[in-house]
Amino acid sequence: MADGRTAFFTEYSKVCGEVQYGGSRLELLFSGALGLGYVEAKSVNLVEDGIALFPGLPTTRGIRHLLELGDAVAEGHRAAACFVIQRNDAYAAGSYRDQPWSICMTRSPAKTRLLMDVYDRLFAAYGPQGWWPSNDPFETIMGAILTQNTAWVNVEKAFVNLRAAELMTPRAIRSTPNEELAEVIRPSGYFNTKARKLKAIAEHLALYDDDTGRWRSRDAKELRAELLGVYGIGPETADDIVLYVAKLPSFVMDTYTMRMVDRIGVAPRRKRYQDYQALFEDNLPNNAPLFNEYHALLDEHSKAICRKRNPACGDCVLIEICRDGKRGLA
Repeated sequence: MADGRTAFFTEYSKVCGEVQYGGSRLELLFSGALGLGYVEAKSVNLVEDGIALFPGLPTTRGIRHLLELGDAVAEGHRAAACFVIQRNDAYAAGSYRDQPWSICMTRSPAKTRLLMDVYDRLFAAYGPQGWWPSNDPFETIMGAILTQNTAWVNVEKAFVNLRAAELMTPRAIRSTPNEELAEVIRPSGYFNTKARKLKAIAEHLALYDDDTGRWRSRDAKELRAELLGVYGIGPETADDIVLYVAKLPSFVMDTYTMRMVDRIGVAPRRKRYQDYQALFEDNLPNNAPLFNEYHALLDEHSKAICRKRNPACGDCVLIEICRDGKRGLA
């Protein structure tokens, strides 16, 4: 920077560090004949096969910093993200197009800002949700199947029966006749079909010695595609398992979240599951804990405030940024 080898810095005469801009603390502020220039610097903290990586950028904090830089530009300032490699064992690859932070920087700033605003407001209102409500990974898988086309209260009744029958492990499910299993889970509805589904996923788990922990090192999309090949596992259930069991980033959509997206005013042009999912995955950090908390908050708000009938818009923390809420049309 001091030697003027980077064009951005050549027209500035002063520099100070750790400056506040908006809601973020940015690394550097340059000033001079061109006015102000804000810089967020990222140092390499991960090296794979000799390539410098910057996994810290597409986090919730990192995406906010990028949005603040965009605001600075909108206000007439200059802004830059500076990536610094100070390691002898790393080099900058010719193309970073597939790196998470590169994808992050090509997102729609307006959509990213809106989605982050929704998340911040909901988190402030409801706090951590602690999803998924279960005691172990296989219970989560069973819950994701049993909740299909029914209310969670009915799933809880089925779990009471499953615990009483000692059918809470994949091995126990595999060894139980379909008819017997169906009767145990009768409260969940569609019990004959769901019994077949539970048997199918239990059989699939046998390929992993019933150890779901082995999924955590998998690629999220590859695991999702594999699960979709198991009888009874559709997109939402597959995403439940990938996110809440394997702890990998896969945003879960359901009728609650889709309704909120429609009312806020950012619905995709095509109303398919994958289109709604892409809205979040393409415009948010690829972060499993964020996806987990975000989905849980959307569901909680949909049940408490943004109901299908008679939504309580007057009590909604999103009223200022919700299209239908502002119009009184929800």
